[in-house]
Amino acid sequence: MRPAIIKQIFKKEIKEIFRDKKTIFMMVILPILLYPVVMLVSSQFMMHSMSQNVSAIYKIAADKDQFEYDVLQHILKSGDYEKIEFIEVNNKDRALQEKEIDAYIEMEQQGKEKLSYKVYMNSAIDRSSNAGDTVKNLLRDYKAELIRRNLVKVGLDPEVVLEPIVYEQIDTAPKEQKAGQIIAMILPLILVIGILLGALYPAIDVMAGEKERGTIETLLTLPVSNIELIVGKFLSVAVVSIMSALLNVISIVASCILMVVSIGGESVLGEMSFDFSKFIGPFIIMLTCVLLFALIVTAVSMCVCGMAKSFKEAQNYATPLMLVLMLPSYASMIPSLELNMVTASIPVVNITLLIKSALTFQYDLGAMAMVLLSNIGFLILALVLLAKMFDSEEILFGSGKEFTLLQRRYNIEKGSLPTPSDSLIIYVVALLGMIYVGSIIQMKLGFLGLALTQILLVALPLLLSWYLKADFKRAFSLYRPRLIHAIGAMVFWIGLFFISNGIANLLMPLSSYNQEVNNQLTAALMHDNLWINLLVVAVMPAICEEMLFRGIIYKGLENKGRSPKLAILLSGILFGLMHMDFIRMIPTAILGIGFAYVLYKSGSIFLCMLMHLFNNGIIVLVQHLTMHKIEVINITDEMLMMTSIIYIIIGIVPFIIGLLLLKQNKNRNRQKE
Repeated sequence: MRPAIIKQIFKKEIKEIFRDKKTIFMMVILPILLYPVVMLVSSQFMMHSMSQNVSAIYKIAADKDQFEYDVLQHILKSGDYEKIEFIEVNNKDRALQEKEIDAYIEMEQQGKEKLSYKVYMNSAIDRSSNAGDTVKNLLRDYKAELIRRNLVKVGLDPEVVLEPIVYEQIDTAPKEQKAGQIIAMILPLILVIGILLGALYPAIDVMAGEKERGTIETLLTLPVSNIELIVGKFLSVAVVSIMSALLNVISIVASCILMVVSIGGESVLGEMSFDFSKFIGPFIIMLTCVLLFALIVTAVSMCVCGMAKSFKEAQNYATPLMLVLMLPSYASMIPSLELNMVTASIPVVNITLLIKSALTFQYDLGAMAMVLLSNIGFLILALVLLAKMFDSEEILFGSGKEFTLLQRRYNIEKGSLPTPSDSLIIYVVALLGMIYVGSIIQMKLGFLGLALTQILLVALPLLLSWYLKADFKRAFSLYRPRLIHAIGAMVFWIGLFFISNGIANLLMPLSSYNQEVNNQLTAALMHDNLWINLLVVAVMPAICEEMLFRGIIYKGLENKGRSPKLAILLSGILFGLMHMDFIRMIPTAILGIGFAYVLYKSGSIFLCMLMHLFNNGIIVLVQHLTMHKIEVINITDEMLMMTSIIYIIIGIVPFIIGLLLLKQNKNRNRQKE
């Protein structure tokens, strides 16, 4: 690489980015103007609402004869109940509905000496709801005063009877740690949003914008290597992303201070005597996280936007990307989720938890090192994918209609294959069907609903293939596999089975409900008859899910000369996300990637079905044996860790042997296509 060339490309891209008014608006104007305006307006509303609550007089319909007069008067004078005005009305329900009163009280006699009070209010009306809470507090104090007087009457000391012990809770956390905990709940989300807003629009401009303007061809004709071009573009977008994140943080901090001052909180700020030197370490860690995460988001944004052929299409891709990256950033708001060796390897989650642990002065050097290494790995992976995209002429200059599914059927040529967009559409439909239809029929019909859900999953790709007039043999890779490929696939699956289960055991301690919920879920999906279990939980998913994921989805992602490696990776990730269970999501994605790799090497979906069948079948057999023959043993986290390591070690050898067997033989089925 030539630094001078990269510098020139960087300067050229930076100038073009800052000429774009949308980028300037999203990066500078939005954070600087929006946050102060929002904070000031919200503070004014808060002050107005508070002033209304302070001056409000609640009209309560009640008969004072229902109370002991002197006790009630004592409570009204001693407590904060000046806002209560007792009135009498004829029809209390009508008066409450028409807002003539805010609440009313009715008394019932229970026994000779016991009274029951009922407070009626309208929770849909804020004023009535507040009045109900105030009356409830009044009755609580009224009850306490009655108890105190009754004890005095019988010659007992109320303080001794009602308060036999006195306790006090002392918080030993330093002010800096408490402040860091509050900041850590919201700051990671703000940083993620700021980095995303700063990276997306420049990435759209330098990738899809170049294609739309037709200048990408000119750049590629220059005596500049692809890697120099990528690095120059990457650095320009990364700089803008980091600047946007920092501006967002500065603007929000200033806005919060402005809001506190505007509502009269200067005294509170004056009482905060923090030792700000203690935040230097967390600030350095946080800055490192921001820089590293900005680089990753930049690379991912450029990969996603590079798939688009126009600015508008890239904006459509940006929305799901934002959702995917923003959701894990809420991890800092989950109290039980902490940074450890497992969470340190989960993208986005590791960054947010690292910032949280640093601001609360909880340093786990091993986990921090894992965060650094894993994110460097993610960055390298994203850059490799970006480099692959610049080597693909179809991605850079491809044309044609992306959504074949949206065309009229008589306009579609016979033998068409799904496009990547078609595959993503069918995946979204399948996912929504699983959430809204599958969950309902499984709750209503139980085991039968599980079978119907599988039928739904296979019906979607079959309907799509019919609509596209596709060659079913090519669309679903319905080719006979070679014997050597079958042997390699099964050996490969043995290693994959042990490795994925080892990873699943590693993830189990992350959830407080891990083993209990997993056992309950397994029990719910098990039938008393072993053969019915094998049919519904092993055979049907092996056929139906493979037809969807290694069939139509993989074929669409691989279509139009796109990188098969990208299709393998994406189809596996989508397969894992479909299972919507944190513990199963990552190991299932690994299985999906492995199945797709076998499909790529062998060209036959039948091997994927066979692997899927054996994978689910063994689990069904083990669970059936466990439920009927062996007493369930509670496994500790240490035992899970040891079992996971053993599983992974056992799986490495057959995994490598399977890879070698699959690699050494040519894919004749692919040559036929």
